[in-house]
Amino acid sequence: MSGLGYNINVMNAEGVIIGSGSKDRLGSFHETALEVIRCGRVLEVTADQASALQGVREGINLPILDSRKQVIGVVGITGDPECVRNIGKLVKMSAELILSQDESMRRFYQHINEKDFFITALLNETPHISEGEIIALGKRMAYDMGLERIACVFCPLPTLSDEMFLSLIKSSGSHTKQDISQVLKGGGILVFKTITGVEPWTIEGEVQRYLEGIKECYNGQYSDPIKLYVGNHYPGISGYRQSFDDALTLMKTPFICPQKEIYFTHRELTAVFYESLSQIYKEEVLDAYLGRIKKAFNHGMEDAMITMAYLLENDNIQKTAEQLFVHKNTVLFRKNKLCQAMGLHFKNSPDHIILMRLLIQHYFKGYQKKVKKKVTIKP
Repeated sequence: MSGLGYNINVMNAEGVIIGSGSKDRLGSFHETALEVIRCGRVLEVTADQASALQGVREGINLPILDSRKQVIGVVGITGDPECVRNIGKLVKMSAELILSQDESMRRFYQHINEKDFFITALLNETPHISEGEIIALGKRMAYDMGLERIACVFCPLPTLSDEMFLSLIKSSGSHTKQDISQVLKGGGILVFKTITGVEPWTIEGEVQRYLEGIKECYNGQYSDPIKLYVGNHYPGISGYRQSFDDALTLMKTPFICPQKEIYFTHRELTAVFYESLSQIYKEEVLDAYLGRIKKAFNHGMEDAMITMAYLLENDNIQKTAEQLFVHKNTVLFRKNKLCQAMGLHFKNSPDHIILMRLLIQHYFKGYQKKVKKKVTIKP
């Protein structure tokens, strides 16, 4: 106001001055402002006209419009209308721009809050919210809730924030407006990806193409490998939570080999089976077998377990030796010693293979830490 050389007044929808360079005018009624609100157009007041009006001085008064073109207030500039006309237009434009930005931010945060609530309702059992209400909430955010979707969880990247990674994913041509995405509070990114069919091969093909589209934006900028974990498809609103639980379980599963970009729940049956085992079985059966392996290999137990994992994948001693960068006789020695310690054989029975895969899961999901804790030497 002092910088412009003229006094500026701001009036609310009732014609009351709520902002002014002249403090003595705050709270007073401005008759011309009320007329501007009624007619919705600019009114100029000369010195002679001002003397006959209540709370009015010479100047120009312009309506302030919101995004719906509704008059919500008035801005007035005190002075000769010929001199302050352009200043008034500039002040009006600035006021409406600030209001527009404020409304945009309000809508943005409202959308964020609604989306947080929506995804929370999808991922958790919420008895006080019906499936119909969740569907209605999704539709309000322009999601077609009749489409089929599966949960895809991206592992956090060491050198890129989850927020930046999600922006990159959204910028890819393979991510659509119907893909529901969110940064997970525990780290990582969740995408409920739309699919055109629920058959395993259809899901695999579409997810693979989805990742390829993301990698086109990602490669060349960042070096961290992308890891994607995909849940099974389940029908209905409750299926979102089940699919997410599948993907999250996979992300927490230790995969020793081979290292892949995409892990599908319908292919990783050992991980699914392991999660269904009772704690008693894990302690009384799996711990017992691992105890015998520990006794046989002592500090070399981890190398033995990794060798077992690669042998199960390759079924080839030479290839395993090359991948582990050891001599094939070392692999053969470990294999024979494992079979002797467990009383199991790699080619003897499918049941033996399943049990060995469960032992690998159990070891790398916690038993390993338990063993290392026991052998830690106190200073």
